[in-house]
Amino acid sequence: MISSISPRAWYFGKLTVILLSILLTTSYLISHSFSSTPSVKDLYALTTKGKKALFIENFLSTEIDGPFDNKTLVALCNAAKWQPGLIFECEVAAEGVVNVRNVILNCVRYTILAGATSFILPTLLTTTTPPTTLLMSHLFDSTHFTAALTSSCPQITLIPNKNDLYNLPSTAHPIALSPTSISTSPLLLSSILTSPQTWPADLAVHINKTHPSPFSPQKPLLITLQTPLLEFPLSYDEKDLVSNFGKLIRPNEDIRRVAAAVLFALYEKYRLDLVFSPSGGVQAAKFMGVHLRVGKDAEKAGWTSAEVQTSNALSLAATSELGLIYLSSFDPELFVTTAPISSIPPAAARPNSNSSTQQSPPPPPTTETATSLLSGPLAPGTFLPPPTPGFESEWAALRALEWQQALLVDYEVLLRSSIFAGTWESSFSWNVALRRSLVGGNGGKEGSWEGVGNGNGKGVVVEKVGRDGVGKGKGRRGKKGKVGEVCWKDERSTVFGPGGEGGRVRGALWG
Repeated sequence: MISSISPRAWYFGKLTVILLSILLTTSYLISHSFSSTPSVKDLYALTTKGKKALFIENFLSTEIDGPFDNKTLVALCNAAKWQPGLIFECEVAAEGVVNVRNVILNCVRYTILAGATSFILPTLLTTTTPPTTLLMSHLFDSTHFTAALTSSCPQITLIPNKNDLYNLPSTAHPIALSPTSISTSPLLLSSILTSPQTWPADLAVHINKTHPSPFSPQKPLLITLQTPLLEFPLSYDEKDLVSNFGKLIRPNEDIRRVAAAVLFALYEKYRLDLVFSPSGGVQAAKFMGVHLRVGKDAEKAGWTSAEVQTSNALSLAATSELGLIYLSSFDPELFVTTAPISSIPPAAARPNSNSSTQQSPPPPPTTETATSLLSGPLAPGTFLPPPTPGFESEWAALRALEWQQALLVDYEVLLRSSIFAGTWESSFSWNVALRRSLVGGNGGKEGSWEGVGNGNGKGVVVEKVGRDGVGKGKGRRGKKGKVGEVCWKDERSTVFGPGGEGGRVRGALWG
C-alpha cells in the first residue's frame, strides 16, 4: 500500500525515477556521439542545451589545425622596426573568397615588414557590376581579426574606416603602389618576392621620391597597397608563423554556424562519429569532400571540364572506399549547385577500366550538399524546398547568403572531410588542401607543403615551387587537366591537374 511507504522513501524513489530518466535521455543523446568519452561538462551541456547546440558550440570553439598560437607573430612584431606616422590600407579587388583572404593577409604581412604603425580595416567589393563596397564582416570575422592582431601586434593601431582620417589632411592624397613593383630584387614566377628583407629599403627609396616631406604621427603618410595577391613567400618566415598567420582571418560567426549545422545534419543523417578535438585533426573514414570548379567563367577560361573533374573525384572516392561525398560546386552566375556527382555516368569515372575483365561497377557514392542536407524534396507545384525538420533557421540563413558567403560554408565543411579532392585552377581548392596538409591525422600539426617555414625571416626563399598556372585558364603553358593527372597530393588531399603546375599558390598562399 502506498500509505505504508514513508515520505522519505517516497521522495528517494521519485528522485531515483527522475535520475534514471535523465540518464536514459543522456544515453540516447550521446549514442553515436562526437566523443566516445564525453566529459562531465559535455554531459551537462547535452542535458541543458541539446545535442545540436553542443555540436555547434564544439565546432565553433575548435579548428582543424588547432588553436591560434601567436608566439611567433608576437616575436616578429617585437623585432620589427616601427615607423610612427606610416599608415597602410589594403585595396581588395572583387575576387573569390580565398583570393580576398590572401590579399588581406599579405597586406598585414607587408604592414609588419614596413613597420607601419596603423592599418585601416579592409573593405570588400562585390563581384557584381558595378561593384559595391562591403564591410570586412560581410565575409570574415572582423572582431576576431581585430582581437587577434592587436593582441599579437599592439604596435599596430587598427583604424576602423578610412573616413576616420578626416582630421589628418596629410592622408588626403595616399601613395598607391603595387608592393612588388618597387622591389629591386628579381621576382619568382613573376610575382613572388625573392628578397623580402630588402623590401623596406626599396619602400623608403620610393617614399623619398614620391613624398619628400618626412611623415610623422602629426602628419602621417597613407600608402595604399594595390591588391597583393600571391606575392609574399611563405618560405621566408618560420613554420609556426606560417601555420598560424592564416588564422587571423576566418569566416564570420553566422557563416560558421550555418556550416556547423550542415555538418551536424550530415552527422545525424549518416550516423557519423565526429570528434572535435581542441588540438585539431582530420578524422579518417568519415566522408569525402569534393570541390568542382565549374560555371560559365570556368568554361570561358578553358579550365578543366566538369566531366574530367568529376571522373577524378569519383576515382579517388573509389580508391579511398568512401561512399559519402560532400560536394561544393557553385556556378557563381546562377548561384546554384550543379548536378550531383552520381548523375555523371559511371563509365566517365572509369576511363581505364579493362573491358576484358568487366565486372559490375560499384554503386556511385551518395552525394550531399549544404542545400540537400538543410532542406527536403520539393513538393508538387512548389518552387522552394521545405527545411529539414530541426534546421528551419539554418535553411533560412543559408538561403539568405550570397554565393561567396555560401562558398565559405562549404569551405568550413570541406576542411573537416576525411579525404578531399579539388582542381588545380582553383585557389579555393588549393587553400583547402594546403591548410589540411598542416594537420595531423589525430590532432596537432604534422606536415607542410614544400618551401614553407624554412626561412626564419632571414631571406631564404625556395625557388623550386613548380610552374605557375592557377587562375590563368589553361595555365601559362597552355595545359588543361586530364583524367587521372595529379598536380599535388598528400595522404588526405589531392589537387588534380598537370604535374608541376600551381607554383605560385604553393609558394605564396597562406594556409
